[in-house]
Amino acid sequence: MKELALETNSALLGACKPESILADWLRAITNFQSNYYQLVTCIRQKRIEQELRVRNTAYIGQCPKSHLVDLLSTMREELSKLDQEIDQLSQVNQSSTATNYRKLLIHTRVLKQLNQQAQNGLYLATLSSS
Repeated sequence: MKELALETNSALLGACKPESILADWLRAITNFQSNYYQLVTCIRQKRIEQELRVRNTAYIGQCPKSHLVDLLSTMREELSKLDQEIDQLSQVNQSSTATNYRKLLIHTRVLKQLNQQAQNGLYLATLSSS
């Protein structure tokens, strides 16, 4: 899985209001959760079908199974990072507010990139393997 490119400059906060940053993050994390569970369901369903056919294939539809599994792993790692950052945000003070919003902006970008990758993988998984 290739690394996700992120911008970390202070211009990210320039035209963004805290309310819009939080709303955008909330949409991204909601989509992230939905995509994550769809990927898990897709992989589990394919495993059940394969066990019934006693045939092991490296693809789900036209998507390599390893890609979906790697993507799930990356998504789990991102959730772990989010959990750590939320713990840090609970100790917010005035001087770190801008930094915390910058972290949310960056995290939202990562979530959106992972959501796009998940949607692409789910689409390929629906295509016929032949």
